[in-house]
Amino acid sequence: MDEAHILTSKYDLGELTRVKFAGKIIQNYQGYFIVEEISDPNLVNVEATIKKYATVDKIEYCFFDYIHSTASMVGQFAKNGLNEATILMMMANQLKQLAKDYSIFIFSATQVNMSAMADDGEFKNEMSIRSSKAVADKCDCGYVMSKITQKNLNSYLTEWRKAVRMGMLDAKYVDDDNYRPTHVLDIYKNRRGRYKNVRIWTRLHLGTGEREDLFITTAENEPIAEPIDLFSSSREEIIDWRNYFDN
Repeated sequence: MDEAHILTSKYDLGELTRVKFAGKIIQNYQGYFIVEEISDPNLVNVEATIKKYATVDKIEYCFFDYIHSTASMVGQFAKNGLNEATILMMMANQLKQLAKDYSIFIFSATQVNMSAMADDGEFKNEMSIRSSKAVADKCDCGYVMSKITQKNLNSYLTEWRKAVRMGMLDAKYVDDDNYRPTHVLDIYKNRRGRYKNVRIWTRLHLGTGEREDLFITTAENEPIAEPIDLFSSSREEIIDWRNYFDN
């Protein structure tokens, strides 16, 4: 459901029941889904926190929100005269090393500059990262997500109609509004991966966090027909959630 319904307590029919059920899931599986707030992150407390959960709780996936400079981080290296770009690079390097040392997956993000928000429809790469391009050097997979404006969408549709006629793209992505992409992920780095410098066109609902990847193109917006292993995913198990828990 839309986050705004929760924040305002204005629920549609059945939504409040689902929210209460979601709370029960979190309560029953709190050992599998851990949220830790670090009010002023720096290299020391971030490393200690991830190490603790990797060794004690045996976590396999960690989502760190997000790589940015804080007062604590700046103060930590004030005597050394390090600039913000170097400090952010050190944080990215630390996360990469923790992932390697404890065999865990770490996902994070960082801020982008104005070029990433330019309404030009061009492929975005590591030059769109704010402050420290070195952050991109440390990651295994990097992408920049952009919202598709109506102006650019109209331009893309002209190109995609040609691809439909050539059998390179399903017509529903052109003709059906329910399959029109809202955002694009520009994959500028994919270490040891089959695809890089490609664009994944997706539908994203910011209120619910739901995302549906639609199709893939080159950096020049030319559709890649049926990539074999791009969108492999497991199907959700269908359950009667109302009776899932006994209590």
